[in-house]
Amino acid sequence: MSKRRYTNMLALFPVIERMPESGMGHRQIKNELELEGDRLIHDLLKRPRRSVTTT
Repeated sequence: MSKRRYTNMLALFPVIERMPESGMGHRQIKNELELEGDRLIHDLLKRPRRSVTTT
């Protein structure tokens, strides 16, 4: 990956979003896609949940 990690992660988002549904954990996803960073997958998957507001 290049320096613009988050931009590249958005391109992979549809693939990453389906992986937990098939039973993969965050570390398994990170290793499968050969990504670096501790909380990269967690933060990416948390972002859409955070944008939903409840009244």
